[in-house]
Amino acid sequence: VSFVSAKSESHFDFIESKELNGQTEQIEREILPGFAPDEASWEINSAAATMSVPGATHSKKGLEHDRVFGGVKGRRKSKKDKLREGAAKAAQGK
Repeated sequence: VSFVSAKSESHFDFIESKELNGQTEQIEREILPGFAPDEASWEINSAAATMSVPGATHSKKGLEHDRVFGGVKGRRKSKKDKLREGAAKAAQGK
C-alpha cells in the first residue's frame, strides 16, 4: 500500500516507469472513502511539483530523477520550489 499525495505523485510516476520498464500501463489507484483529495488543490500542487524553473536544465531522465538523486533537501521550500508553485498557480488561473 502506498499513499500518494499531490507533491509525491511525480515521484510515484518515476518509480512506476522504473519498475515497469517503461510500459505505458500504470498501477491502479484507488481513493479511500473519507480521504478524497480537493481536486483544485491537487492540480496546483501536482503541477508545481513537475514544473521547472525557466532556464534550468535537467538530465534526460527528467526533473523527478534529478530531485531523487540530487542530494538532501531541508523541509523549507527553496526559491525554485516557490517559483514553481507560483508558476503553477498562474497557469491554473488562466
